[in-house]
Parts: sequence; C-alpha cells; structure tokens
Amino acid sequence: MARITVDDVHFFYTAQGPASALQPALVLLHGSGGDSSVWHAQIEALADARRVIAVDLPGHGQSGGKTAACAEHYAHWLKLLTEALKLPPFVLAGHSMGGSIAQQFAHIYPEALTGLILAGTGLRFEIPAGYRKLLRQNFDEACMVSCQQAYAGPMTADVIERGRAMLLRNGPDVLARDLDLCAGFDSTAWAKNLALPCLILCGAQDAITPCALSQRLADAIPVSTLRCVEAAGHMVMQEQPDLFNREISGFMAHLCRENPSAEKNNR
Repeated sequence: MARITVDDVHFFYTAQGPASALQPALVLLHGSGGDSSVWHAQIEALADARRVIAVDLPGHGQSGGKTAACAEHYAHWLKLLTEALKLPPFVLAGHSMGGSIAQQFAHIYPEALTGLILAGTGLRFEIPAGYRKLLRQNFDEACMVSCQQAYAGPMTADVIERGRAMLLRNGPDVLARDLDLCAGFDSTAWAKNLALPCLILCGAQDAITPCALSQRLADAIPVSTLRCVEAAGHMVMQEQPDLFNREISGFMAHLCRENPSAEKNNR
C-alpha cells in the first residue's frame, strides 16, 4: 500500500496501473466497516488500461484520522486527497456507504469527475433496528450476521473469515458510526441534478441494499444505466468479479468514445 499525507494525517491507498493511461483513473470507495481490500479483484483486473486507486477512508483500514458523521465530510476529504494525488478528472466508484460518498462528491464537485459508478447503494438506506441493537450488544455476532447476509449463496470459509476479520479490525465504533452515516443519508432531493454518466450495479439477491433501492436511484439520476447481476448479493464485486469488471470496463470505454477530449486530459 502507498501512503499520502493530507493536513498532517497519513492515509493509505492501493494503486496499480499506468498513471498516464489514456483512460481516466478509477477511484474506489469501500462500504461500512470496511477498507480497500474489498476491491482486490477490481484492482487486479482493471489496472491494465488505467490507474486504479482504492482508498482506506479516514479511520478505516490503515488510514489515520477520524470517521465522519456524514457523507459530505468524506467528500471534502476525498477532494483534498485526489488533489494531493494530482488526479485529472476521474471516474469515482462507491460500494454501499461508499456509494453515498460518491453521490455526495459528484453533487459537490462534478467538475472533478468524468463518470460515476454506484454499487449496492441507494438514495437512502434502510438499517434494521434489530441489527443496530445487536451491534451494540454483541459486536462479534453482528460481524458474523453481516458476513452471512452479504452474499447471495454459500461462500468459502476463507472469504467469510476475511470479511469478518476486516470488520473486527476496524472495530465496533467504526461500524456503528458508518451505519449512523448511512441512516442519515438521503440524496432524494438532489440526485436528479447529477448530470454525469452513471453506471449502477446491484446484486439480484442483495439482502442488505435490495435491488429496489438501485432502481429508485436509476430512476432519479438522469444519465444512468442499471445492471442487475444474477447470482450475487451485496458483495457483488466479489461474488461476480468478472461480470462486474466487464461492466466497468465497458462503461469507461463508452465514456472515452463519447468524450474523446477526456483522453487528452488524462495523457
């Protein structure tokens, strides 16, 4: 992992691919209680034609700083980070809570982006009260429930254990604060103003952010395409990585065809 310092705080990210790629860079934001490791399959597969950057949000993974109370705070932080990385206009992808941050960033800083990718997310989130109570009472059990609900079908024990270990590493306060952020997020009033091309991906069997939330998101964002991925749940990028990656590659290639000047800006 690489480290960058912003306002005297160290933040970590993983980056692969040529910085001078003809296509814009792809920046990946993880979800609640997570870190950049959830994007392993995307970093490996998508970096042949572009720079791919997966960040640990503040207070998550190896990054310093504190978790934020709202998506807007993370959006401002991401602007400082991408400026420090000297990124020209890029494509921003967010999963779950990361999707709320991506929406907020696109709302505040549309000039910094050429496209938007939203996976397993929505205009709003529905956080079950029972799960939030379990999180307060038994964090270890809450982590196991999260992992069991995150996938559409049986996953290998090592996949489940990696997800559980990630949540445990970040700790109960991080996950609780992330869920508070999700519970308070609502882009209903302004999503219609997002004018960027947007690819929306969801797992057909997502039990955490059901497909209906992605459909509402697609209905709200004017220039959007919805792809519902079969045999996948909330962790669609891990469950169906080949299809997920093909959708992203096709979307980014389409961006370059529609806006050839974007290639020049990223050389």
